[in-house]
Amino acid sequence: MQSVFSTKRSFARIFSNGARLFQMAPLAGQRILAYHSIGNTVDGDINHIYSLSRSDFVKQIESVCQFADEHNFTFAPFGSPKDKTICITFDDGYSDVLSVAAPILSNFKIPFHVFISPEKSETNDQRYLSKPEIKEVYSVDTATVGAHGYSHTSLTSISSELANTELARSKSALEEILSSPVDSMSYPYGHTNEHITELAGQVGFKYAACSKWGFAPENCHPLMQNRIDMWAGDSQRDVHLKLYGAWNWFHRFT
Repeated sequence: MQSVFSTKRSFARIFSNGARLFQMAPLAGQRILAYHSIGNTVDGDINHIYSLSRSDFVKQIESVCQFADEHNFTFAPFGSPKDKTICITFDDGYSDVLSVAAPILSNFKIPFHVFISPEKSETNDQRYLSKPEIKEVYSVDTATVGAHGYSHTSLTSISSELANTELARSKSALEEILSSPVDSMSYPYGHTNEHITELAGQVGFKYAACSKWGFAPENCHPLMQNRIDMWAGDSQRDVHLKLYGAWNWFHRFT
């Protein structure tokens, strides 16, 4: 399976390098980068692309900073998208966000946003942030926290009533842990539709990230903000092409 993905990735790199030749400047919109884990095993990661080593993560962040410097981009927290900005996000709430990613990003003075499924904090699985660790992440000056469904269930695969419960419970559980309002989320597995997006707004979320590949323009639906997947093995060239917009053809497959 991994060899099949590697072949597809090679073709994607060739296509993206070709697409870059026809771009005179970086495409408009905010770049919202989607990460998962920096060291822990990620559930369902059959291609081994969602868990980066510490050294790979540092190299990618250095490449992101280089792109930002070269093209006059700035870093921004997740929320209302602004053109020529870059936002760093993490899905699932893995514990290495606190132990590994937070110190690195704090050193670079880069804001980041962590989307958490509160039920994971109630298990004995040490891969995930515990309730005290969620509070600790939230206390980091450059960090903000959002929901990721209560139990990380696909919201489009359950009834409307259960989806509403998942959304509302994820929000209230995190607010209880943090003693602070939570108004952002990302959809588990990226699964959403018009009805789920409407439910998210009804329970009180103002901003949501999806897994549709691409940039988030300033006038996008605040509950349907596109993101760019960042993978283990992405080279400096891959990172720059993704940030430039040369990979945005990939939205046809997401």
